[in-house]
This record gives sequence, structure tokens and C-alpha cells, in this order.
Amino acid sequence: MKKAKITAVIIMAGLLLYGCKGGSSTFPPEQSAIYVNRSGEIYTALVGTYDSSKDYYDSAEFKAMAEKEAADYNAEHPTGQDNGDNSSKAVSLTECSLENGTVKVVYQFLTGDDLCRFTEGTQDNSNHVESLGISTVAEGLADANLAGGTWIDVKKNTTIDAGEIMKQSKLRLVSVNGAASIQTEGKILYYSGNLNLKDEFTAEVTDGNAYLVFK
Repeated sequence: MKKAKITAVIIMAGLLLYGCKGGSSTFPPEQSAIYVNRSGEIYTALVGTYDSSKDYYDSAEFKAMAEKEAADYNAEHPTGQDNGDNSSKAVSLTECSLENGTVKVVYQFLTGDDLCRFTEGTQDNSNHVESLGISTVAEGLADANLAGGTWIDVKKNTTIDAGEIMKQSKLRLVSVNGAASIQTEGKILYYSGNLNLKDEFTAEVTDGNAYLVFK
């Protein structure tokens, strides 16, 4: 395989975008997306298809490329921690596979800022956003309201007052600035901003600031 960024290789293979399979949110995602779980952990997935008959796809070399991208970033952005697990690293490779015609690379990030910097540096335009924040509704809704906009109740397909959402203070809130697909572990209940819901768990943010509240 020629030396290249992981993103370039997957785009060359054929990027998969949008759409969860099945009735629940899957992890790792089955499409290229930013994934957020209920614990506040943040991931990116790059997923594509490839012609398995081609001999230039070497799984060991491909994984080594992905690990090097993470290692290079961590060297430039040390966290000052060394717990020996992913929780102490700014970015960690959690999956890298070439199997049955599907290529998948999944990274975990310590913070939203790390995701933004890493995706910019690796030219992952599918998952690059200007900012990404994860909080509880109680912590984040006040800041979201400062940005203005209208909140939508997904189930009822009607507007809803932010005060009603605040009553469910333990729900998770994702704030994002930029265009990307965001997949959440639980169902998206409310949202504000420029986005299209692809399914119960996936939102395609198209521009500017957007907010998602999920179960």
C-alpha cells in the first residue's frame, strides 16, 4: 500500500455515509460518523468498502498507519496521564479492520477538542467539526439557549419550550459546530439547529451550531 493518510485510503476505497442498520444504535457505527455514548465517550468511525481481490490492501500495514496517526497526535498533545488504557490518551485506536470487503477505523477521544484537532490534522473531512461538546442537559442547556433557535420534539414533530427539556436534566446533550453525521447511543429526543434526522439515532448536521438531546 502506498504511504497515505488513513482517510485518503478509505475515501479511495469508497466511503459509507449515513444510515444505521437494525432497530438500535450500533457500535462501532456501521457508517462514517461521530459517535457519542451515554457515558460521554466520543468516537469517530471511518467506514468504507473495498475490492477484496486487490492485493494492495494489507491489514497489518493499514493498522500500523492508523496507530501511527494516533501516536503522532498523542506525542504532540500529551495528557500528563499514563493509566495504560484509552482513558488516559488524547486519541486511541479502538478498531481497525479489513474484512469481507469492508474497511473500518474507529478512534476514541479524550475530549471534543482532541477530536476537532485530530480530524483536521488527518484530513478526516467526514468527521471534522469546529467544536464538539458533551454534557448533561442540566449542564449544557443554558449555554445552548444563549445561541437562540427553536427546539423540536422528535416524537411529536412540534416545537417545545426549552424549559420542558430542562425537567429531564439527566439526559445527554451534544453541542456541535460544523457539518458532520452524529450518531448517539440512545434515541434522539430533541434537537435545535440546522440538521436532518437520518434515523432515530443519527443526525446529519449541515451547518453552524446544532444541539441534540438523547435518551
